[in-house]
Amino acid sequence: MDFTCKALNYRISQTQFYTDSTIVLAWIRSHASRWKTFVANRVVKIQTSFATQWHQISGSANPADLATRGVSSSTLLTSIWLCGPKFLHETFPFQTDCSVPSLNDAVPEERYYHEILLQAGTQLVQSCIQEQYWIIGARDVIRHLIRKCIKCCKVELPSLIK
Repeated sequence: MDFTCKALNYRISQTQFYTDSTIVLAWIRSHASRWKTFVANRVVKIQTSFATQWHQISGSANPADLATRGVSSSTLLTSIWLCGPKFLHETFPFQTDCSVPSLNDAVPEERYYHEILLQAGTQLVQSCIQEQYWIIGARDVIRHLIRKCIKCCKVELPSLIK
């Protein structure tokens, strides 16, 4: 949490942490000297600043678990992974719409980045778009659009014939 706040240059006044691991909660609530060095060092760090802010939730309410269980990307887009569990919205009403914009919705000028950047490749186009937007699945869409670019096809065609 400290690292994220420093990286974003943003101060957070209140925090709550959730885990579905009863073992982690036992570590945090016990004296750090009971644990081996690796765990003890992390427990001490948590106990000095955040120990009382840790709570237990069920595994089904833990969005982080979804990404580690081999769930498809389409399932992730319609799950609690993007929006968080319902109890968070009831306790902290911070976001009402969890829909993820498509590349076409979020970046209306996406068709032109390739041309503006003088027929740039997928990586450069994606990098420039990501200066303003982070879009899930953008790379595949960009690659598809570039493959359909008539100017690029005309340039590549003579080299393919040789």
